[in-house]
Amino acid sequence: RGERTKDEETSTWLVGTDYVSPYYEANKEVLKTAFGYATNSNRCSEAGSGLYTDFYCAASGFGTYIYAYGGVQASISNSNCYIFQYGDAMCEWS
Repeated sequence: RGERTKDEETSTWLVGTDYVSPYYEANKEVLKTAFGYATNSNRCSEAGSGLYTDFYCAASGFGTYIYAYGGVQASISNSNCYIFQYGDAMCEWS
């Protein structure tokens, strides 16, 4: 989940790619719980740094990415669904 945040010093809105989502760490904990990270940490991994960090978990043909900038992606077999930082969503099938 990404949120718009206002920079009070510059009076500008920070969105998506401009900042690390304040929900990133909380979303990681949700994925860890959902994918049983405590008993099988191999199901999840983290890569990148700063705005380009993502956390991924997968099991039985289903995978989910969360991104530091606020985006979310879920994959089921041959499909990908995305939730963007403003709340829009889309799915692709191949």
